[in-house]
Amino acid sequence: METHLLALPAGYRIESYEIQAVLGKGGFGITYRALDLQLDKQVAIKELLIDSIATRVEGSTVVPQSASLQEDWDWARESFRKEAKVLARFSHPAIVGVHRIIEANGTGYMVMDYVEGETYEARLRRIGREPDQASLMAVIGPLLDGLSEVHEHGLLHRDIKPENILINRRGQPVLIDFGTARSTVAATMTMTMMGTVGYMPIEQSQTKGKKGPWTDIYAIGVMMCRAITGGKPPSATDRIMEDDFQWLSYRQIPGYSEKFLQAGDWALRVRPEERPQSIADWMPHLLSSGTSTPEVNQNIPVAEPEAEVPNDELAQPERNFVDPPANPPKRRYQPVLWVSLALTGLVLLLVVAFSHSGGISPGVFLTLTGLVLSLVVAFLHSGGISPEQSYLQGVAYLKGEGVTKDENHGLELITTAAKKGLAKAQNELGEIYYSGEGVTKDIVEAVKWCRKAAEQEHAVAQNNLGNLYYKGEGVTKDTAEAAKWFRKAAAGGNQEAAAWLKQNGY
Repeated sequence: METHLLALPAGYRIESYEIQAVLGKGGFGITYRALDLQLDKQVAIKELLIDSIATRVEGSTVVPQSASLQEDWDWARESFRKEAKVLARFSHPAIVGVHRIIEANGTGYMVMDYVEGETYEARLRRIGREPDQASLMAVIGPLLDGLSEVHEHGLLHRDIKPENILINRRGQPVLIDFGTARSTVAATMTMTMMGTVGYMPIEQSQTKGKKGPWTDIYAIGVMMCRAITGGKPPSATDRIMEDDFQWLSYRQIPGYSEKFLQAGDWALRVRPEERPQSIADWMPHLLSSGTSTPEVNQNIPVAEPEAEVPNDELAQPERNFVDPPANPPKRRYQPVLWVSLALTGLVLLLVVAFSHSGGISPGVFLTLTGLVLSLVVAFLHSGGISPEQSYLQGVAYLKGEGVTKDENHGLELITTAAKKGLAKAQNELGEIYYSGEGVTKDIVEAVKWCRKAAEQEHAVAQNNLGNLYYKGEGVTKDTAEAAKWFRKAAAGGNQEAAAWLKQNGY
């Protein structure tokens, strides 16, 4: 029996259940193996005991650690009770069954199925990694099906990890330990949000982070990465500062299709709005034609056509990009920079000559030298060109107009302009990621960049975003939201958007 200072002792009875052993202890409570004395069968019992709020006194009673925490503790007990009632409605083989809620000792006890088997973590340690896509889907497929029902009832698990998945004797996965689940309507609660670092998305570490199905989806994405590669991505809090995670789809992993890996990458996006917003959104990209997956990213509608084209048959420009490298290429400076450096050197030589002739004091010379060097450093840091110049030069390098054609460098320049806020560069980048021509297709990146441009009143980007919402690609299908963006685009003179509004009776 595992020993914990705050755990109830073996032999302790809660109504008709007798505690036998501690199965696990977390920040939210303690789970015991117990014997149902009436039915003579083993069950699991979860005791509510939140480390940051409550403690045990007088052997068995659980109380808040201070009077100021009483309100939080009362809320936690009520939430625990309601949660047990909701979970008891489920009868899904991948979700641990809940049978009773008992209120005693100042706290609550959730009586659940006792599942015999090894944890998925133990299995992964034993086998190293899942050998192929089918083996992994045999685990996460049933879990996603069960978890979808949980989400539909307004609950989240919030601590999905291999340790909380049991593989039972029949080889079926069962998601356990809903002790950190919360009703989504209680998102404003000031209690510390529980989770496991590494599997926990960024919003769970933020007091005001909006949580939803995408929160559990991130954790499953991390688990997929663990099962596919044997290792986890850096923590979300580290990635938000500098994301050096090498996407799964950038790697050649035997047994896994590129499309399946792209679906895994989608779940691993750091920003919540860039992930699948529901399991229903995500599942088709994991489960299409057996072990293959459908296109995660389709061809985005691009620059406004000269003639009207149906929404689902938008013309695409001719592009021939190369895939972006794992590490971005070093900045290449334009001829204007070398001219500037040459002129700077000439100025310095003149200053030196003038100084030696007695026409300038050493102090003034040093001041001027420092000023010139500061200007050079500022020039280098800025990249030497404005966002507009960066965009225009990027287009020139892509097409080979006036310069030697260099598509990779052209993409780099357009990306630089987009990051500096140039709307037409943002839209261009969104179209590039959506088309996937020459880059790894990424519908989430496409949505992100088109949205940035659309919010700057870029009519083509607004039309693109309208099409994305209308088709439900990268976002939840929402005709009303699509119409909103089509209206904005039409007001900006986009004829295609105006045609859509007319055709659909808006």
